[in-house]
Amino acid sequence: MQQILPEKDTYQEEAPRTRRSFNRGSLLLIGIVALALNLYRLGAPSIWFDEMLSVERARQPLDILWKIIFSTQPNMALYYLMLHFWLSGAQLLGFLPTEVVVRLPSALLAAAGSIFFFLLGKRFLGTRAAWFSTALYVTNALQLTYAQETRSYSMQLLLVTITWYIFFAAITTQNRRWWIGYAIAATLAIYTHLFSEFIIFTQALVFATLLIIPNSWRTLVRKQLLAYTVSLICIGVLLLPLLIASLTKSKNDWLPSPTVSDAVHIFAAVGGGNKIYLALLVICCLVALGRLLQIATARTNGASSLKLAADDRLKNNLSPLIFSLVCWCVVPFIISFVVSQGSIRVFSARYLVVIITPLLLLAGLGLSLLPWKIFQTVVFVIFFITACTVVPFYYQSAQVEDWRQVATWFQQHYHAQDGVLCYDNAEGCELGLEYYLRAYPNGVSYPTDAPGSYPWVDFDLNQTGTVADVLDPKVIAPYGAQHKRIFFVIARVTGDDNLARVQVARNWLDSHYHFKEQIVTRLISIRVYDTTAQP
Repeated sequence: MQQILPEKDTYQEEAPRTRRSFNRGSLLLIGIVALALNLYRLGAPSIWFDEMLSVERARQPLDILWKIIFSTQPNMALYYLMLHFWLSGAQLLGFLPTEVVVRLPSALLAAAGSIFFFLLGKRFLGTRAAWFSTALYVTNALQLTYAQETRSYSMQLLLVTITWYIFFAAITTQNRRWWIGYAIAATLAIYTHLFSEFIIFTQALVFATLLIIPNSWRTLVRKQLLAYTVSLICIGVLLLPLLIASLTKSKNDWLPSPTVSDAVHIFAAVGGGNKIYLALLVICCLVALGRLLQIATARTNGASSLKLAADDRLKNNLSPLIFSLVCWCVVPFIISFVVSQGSIRVFSARYLVVIITPLLLLAGLGLSLLPWKIFQTVVFVIFFITACTVVPFYYQSAQVEDWRQVATWFQQHYHAQDGVLCYDNAEGCELGLEYYLRAYPNGVSYPTDAPGSYPWVDFDLNQTGTVADVLDPKVIAPYGAQHKRIFFVIARVTGDDNLARVQVARNWLDSHYHFKEQIVTRLISIRVYDTTAQP
């Protein structure tokens, strides 16, 4: 007689398949929601200066870009290379480098980062905590801001999240092959942004602490000491070209030495300036920290049992995981603050965006540890709604310069043989105009004889650049004699001395040429003068 398998065996066979389908569906849902939020008004805000620099460097021929990276601009090396190939591919397909095109890689990488964020939380903190955390992550104002910038931060967030996932997996599974992936991911993260070095240092600190201090992972960590050490050596070897190039890199002296108020501002930026959101974030993180203290106290008192989580698998992991997440938040923050008191300035919200991940994982864990599921749900709903109120306005926190409006006006009013005098504090005033003239071409190009021209490719290759002082009447007069009209462009002027010099130049132009028309925005203005007519 043929044997018929019991129904329970059939169920056991189908259950893993059902779970796999559910997991794939969950990841797809997270990716779609995250991408939808990342694409919201993606091309609406104007490109600003740092984004223009990314495009300017990435559009160079590969050999020139390679020289730029390893001569003066090693930071974000991997991102520049990725953007180079992205723009090259887009050009082959007939797409111009518009705002949507140049920002789309960041939006895609941020969506992938949200998926890995969920995977990290689900595997090591539990499903409920992972869903809480991920919902907060995809709607976080600061994360969304950098998901829409033509900079490396979303790529860095993705790779940093992957390194932590592999770091925890390598310790808990005792599979040494994970350390190969760790060495690769960590190296790529640092090549994406040098600030990732602080993350790798934090992981080393966590590993050393777990190796020494009694905890549930100490035996596991000791077994992985050799493999982890070898991975660090490999990372160091792979980073040698970047580290050598970074010795000549500028020290970010445009950033001020941070103060306590700057530290407070970082946390305000995490919550999009919403005090209710920040209060709930702090409370939920404190709940998670309270559980860490509860575990430590129970161990000290010799307690044999403690209800830590619904999943028994999480009981032995929770203490070192919470400790690791706290270090992930605190160590890069403190190190960057201390280091920035000297000549190297790295304390900035854009660099510290990497602490969003552990903060929201701790918040999600804290939510999952609250008593009574209905209470958890109510707190989460309030938290989530508060986060969502910031979502429609998240790009307002970016440093937006409205170059698109003035560039469009410039294209409409510029005539052949007109001249341009362009000035700002950072040299490169013409960069904004040039970007939009290439992205939305109509036959107008930036004049090659403009005395204020500042070719960034030359600066990136040599860290030098000679720019005529366009505010000096001795420069303005002979240039004006060669052109029937002059466009006087002023952007990003700060400091009383610079403002005074701009006013002197404007007074000279007003007194010698006929003023015709102008456009004025918050940071940029253009005044047009007829040099053939008296004022």
